Amino acid sequence: MKFLRILLLVIFTQILFAGRIDVTSSSVEAEIDQVHFIGNAEIKFDESWIHAQRVNVFLDDKNETKSYEAIGAVNFLIKYETYFFKGRANKVTYEVFTQRYVLSGLAVIEDNNFLMKRYITGDEIVLDLFTESLEVTGGSVSTHLFIKLHDVGSFFGF
Repeated sequence: MKFLRILLLVIFTQILFAGRIDVTSSSVEAEIDQVHFIGNAEIKFDESWIHAQRVNVFLDDKNETKSYEAIGAVNFLIKYETYFFKGRANKVTYEVFTQRYVLSGLAVIEDNNFLMKRYITGDEIVLDLFTESLEVTGGSVSTHLFIKLHDVGSFFGF
């Protein structure tokens, strides 16, 4: 029980002191629990960024970001601790509470080795920062791959 309390305290501390997220676009539409950034949308947070044709931000009851999705020709650079993930997909969804990215539709994550071009591709790639895992589903041949983040380097060969 004490472990659970400490774990919850750590999770809520990370959420409360999370970095600022800036979203810009050509136009904006707002609803009660959603904000739509349309045309040349860009999300910036810490040293990471996501570019897309459209970004939808979903809000909770306290008007705080619950999740967001980037749709249409999405390019991204996501930095997390010592890892960074650069790639593209048709859609990228991020769930704030679970710290989980879902890349769907022709998803690609590129290797950060400039000497050789290597990729992880799939119909869907789930990057879970909380459990530090990467899950790849689909592709030209039916595949399912699960990688712990500390194993990504060996998967790419570095």
